[in-house]
Amino acid sequence: MAGTQVVVITARGRATFSEAQASRLAEGRMLQTGHTAWYSAEVIGRGYEMWIANLCELAAGEPRRLVDTL
Repeated sequence: MAGTQVVVITARGRATFSEAQASRLAEGRMLQTGHTAWYSAEVIGRGYEMWIANLCELAAGEPRRLVDTL
């Protein structure tokens, strides 16, 4: 008989982990998609700060052209 499985449901789908895999999930991490894309709380925080800054610039009538800067 197979071991216990843990199912994680996200906004973009679901992922199934074995009990051993689930025990290795780091606290403060967030599953972005069902494959291997993991982002730390620090990276998510930086993205949030950038998103807020871009909204403020847009509201001030000085939007940043992100496509040109990438």
